[in-house]
Amino acid sequence: MNYAGYFHRLLLVDLASGTSKVWTPPAELWKRFLGGKGAGLKILYDLGLPGDPFSPENPLIFMTGPVTGSPIPTSARSCVVFLSPLTNSAVDSHAGGHFGPALRRLGLDGLIILGRAEKPVYLEIRPDRALVHPAEALWGQGIFATERALKERHPGAEVASI
Repeated sequence: MNYAGYFHRLLLVDLASGTSKVWTPPAELWKRFLGGKGAGLKILYDLGLPGDPFSPENPLIFMTGPVTGSPIPTSARSCVVFLSPLTNSAVDSHAGGHFGPALRRLGLDGLIILGRAEKPVYLEIRPDRALVHPAEALWGQGIFATERALKERHPGAEVASI
């Protein structure tokens, strides 16, 4: 069954292998867990919570909701779900801006980042895959310098930096 407002597509990226693929979650996810927070937390629990929040098994799950990027006021919201190193429990953090709507323009409801790269990297997200680029030159830069550098390399890009 199709649930309005969703593309039913998440991009999974494994930083350890440098691979990515589109995943279509079961329709039950969208039926039972409304919005990015609900779906993201369900995915986190289904992946299995790692014991150590700093481990490569702790995924970062960027999710959007069914109205993200729409003309509805305050709809430019997205959330990140992960196991918190502060509380050692599943948490969600919400943000406004252009990143969530940019994911939706690519036909994606979310982005799941797994594993750990051997060296610093950044992702260039496409509708059907993520390209993994070296980011040693960006390592240690602040978020504003990182965003500026990436937008110079990729005009028109939206940036979420950590």
